[in-house]
Amino acid sequence: MADRQEFSVWEILTDGTHWPVERFVDAKRAVSMAHVLADSARGRPDQVARIIITDGGGHTVFEWKRGERVTIQ
Repeated sequence: MADRQEFSVWEILTDGTHWPVERFVDAKRAVSMAHVLADSARGRPDQVARIIITDGGGHTVFEWKRGERVTIQ
């Protein structure tokens, strides 16, 4: 359960580099952005390792990992 109704979307590369792509957006925007990033990651198999959505409390509520299924917590 989300602590606050604001979410951030993070992209994590295979070398561990990471950054927020979107910050403090609503759930619909966060899921939409994660979907766009996952689609684009297919074209960059040696770069993008994970895409996560965190809630306002910093908890991971969605995770996409290369080669695995989506995890929603």
